[in-house]
Amino acid sequence: MRNASDQTITFPTTESRFIPIAFGTLVFLAGFAPSAIVACQWLFPSGKPSTEAGSILPGTAIALLGIKMMTDRERVTVDGGNRTIVWKRSSYGVVWRTRTCRFDEIEAIEAVRITGLNYSYYDFVLRGPRNKPLLFTQTKKSSPGVVRDTAALLNIPVEKV
Repeated sequence: MRNASDQTITFPTTESRFIPIAFGTLVFLAGFAPSAIVACQWLFPSGKPSTEAGSILPGTAIALLGIKMMTDRERVTVDGGNRTIVWKRSSYGVVWRTRTCRFDEIEAIEAVRITGLNYSYYDFVLRGPRNKPLLFTQTKKSSPGVVRDTAALLNIPVEKV
């Protein structure tokens, strides 16, 4: 049997990636379509193009924003051996932000219920003296497995707020 202090848990901060991927695809297509039209006018001229060559840039920027929305990720690694929690934020497959928190800085995991007109979900944040970093978000479950495993590894309670 493995010692709990040697365990490592890695998971994304969101339960579902459907909405960001779907919306990112829509944004990508909204930027790609006009850029493709401009590119075709300049690459296959059948007379004088109706646009300047530089007009491809705004559509390309919008398409790149759509790709960023589709590839944006945040993963959490709870490392029992090093007694740290590490958040890694990446876009386009490149990690551009890393944040580390020590186990002794965390007092509890807070379960915050978010409700609206036709929806309800839970966010789980870590309570500590400095800030409240997000652990897991937008889940319909009041006690998901990754949160229970993290609480057991940290030896702290999950408190409903």
